[in-house]
Amino acid sequence: MRQLHFEDKLSRFQSFFAFQELDDAIEFGQAHRGGDVDIVEVECEDFEVRDMDLVGGSWFGNIISKGRDYWAGNAGSDGSTWEVVMDPPVEIIDTVDDPV
Repeated sequence: MRQLHFEDKLSRFQSFFAFQELDDAIEFGQAHRGGDVDIVEVECEDFEVRDMDLVGGSWFGNIISKGRDYWAGNAGSDGSTWEVVMDPPVEIIDTVDDPV
């Protein structure tokens, strides 16, 4: 999908991922890593913001539509979780102590 219709967008295979909001990073860490995560503040020069909820598993019938929305930067719903897709290099600025 990306290579065919959105070739100017950053590849997920060659990117780093982050969140704009600390609460989203904490929630992701709890949901996908049992809360056992280190959260850091980062900086980079080139990034894109996309709705990560569009990437999650869903039935095959709407995968094309979700893929187009994801790469176009559209929201999948009102409660979207926005991920920051970062082109390397990414610099760690600080460690978030006791984020909870």
